[in-house]
Amino acid sequence: MSEFKKFKDIIDRYYDSINLGSPSNAPSEERIAETEKNLEVKLPPSYIWFLTHFLGGRYFRG
Repeated sequence: MSEFKKFKDIIDRYYDSINLGSPSNAPSEERIAETEKNLEVKLPPSYIWFLTHFLGGRYFRG
């Protein structure tokens, strides 16, 4: 099982207490490319995956 799949499974399992957003409120590929250009860095693929799947999230403590 990939590390990404393991992470997503954990998020799915604890979704009632964790809300990390969804692809619908994630930055576009164009926005990520613009950010990389402006910062003069190449973001790691794992971070881009996180941004495009879970950006906008919050952690709820109960």
